[in-house]
Amino acid sequence: MNDNPNNSKCKDGWRYIPIELIDLPGLIKDAWKGKGLGNQFLSIASQSDALLHIVDASGSIDSSGRITETGTGDPVSDFADIEEELNMWYQKIFEGNRDKLQKMVYADNDQTDALTELYQGLGVKKSI
Repeated sequence: MNDNPNNSKCKDGWRYIPIELIDLPGLIKDAWKGKGLGNQFLSIASQSDALLHIVDASGSIDSSGRITETGTGDPVSDFADIEEELNMWYQKIFEGNRDKLQKMVYADNDQTDALTELYQGLGVKKSI
């Protein structure tokens, strides 16, 4: 078998794939509504192929993002808040484009092409 990597390097049986890490600090509750850096933050996050959540496991940050006494914050809730913000932001975008999507589907009768075209800015790609 010949190894022919397109975006990586193979050496001694290991494949090295370049990645880019982006730090996205400052997400606050209701970012999906545009609060804080909300839309900017979520737009950058949506372009990622993967999200790595790093939360303060010591519980030293409250729900508003302020440093507090150790153990008073809730790291599990912090993680859930990030997921909720992303989910609500996507829902807002999909609901905001519902009429446009319906028109495209009725015109083309191809739902996959319509979805791909409408949401390519979010990184949606047509799978082969």
